[in-house]
Amino acid sequence: MTTTRTQPEPGSTLLSDAYIAGFFDGEGCIGIYTAGTVWYQLRVQLTQNKTPCSLMILEQLQTRFGGAVSRQITATERNKLNWQVNNDPAAAFLRTILSFLVLKAEQARIGIEWQETRPKTVRGPRGWPVRIPRAEDAEAAALLKKLKRC
Repeated sequence: MTTTRTQPEPGSTLLSDAYIAGFFDGEGCIGIYTAGTVWYQLRVQLTQNKTPCSLMILEQLQTRFGGAVSRQITATERNKLNWQVNNDPAAAFLRTILSFLVLKAEQARIGIEWQETRPKTVRGPRGWPVRIPRAEDAEAAALLKKLKRC
């Protein structure tokens, strides 16, 4: 007996929070990275080989949580897709899937807590963001980097 599987249309709401969490547990990445020399930001991303199914999943994540889907060509000329979301939208994504995460639950908690407690952006007299380095930013970034190796 042959089963035909129909692919969902992009933008459909077939992906449950549990499915997204399982997918992210296996393929996702959570980090606190520098943006410039002293400014840190929370970043969540997923990278997949470019296929119609992976495009559909990443487009659904973009529609639901924001961020951007971009195309990458690897050194071996493979086509990859990357979904990335930063800061408050990244923390909102992690809060949504946190109760379903297994492998990345501790990383998600650290990212959410860091995002919720970091100082909000302050603008200087010329309108530029004032960037004040904090030891806890580098510490949280280092902890997430260490947890990725486990």
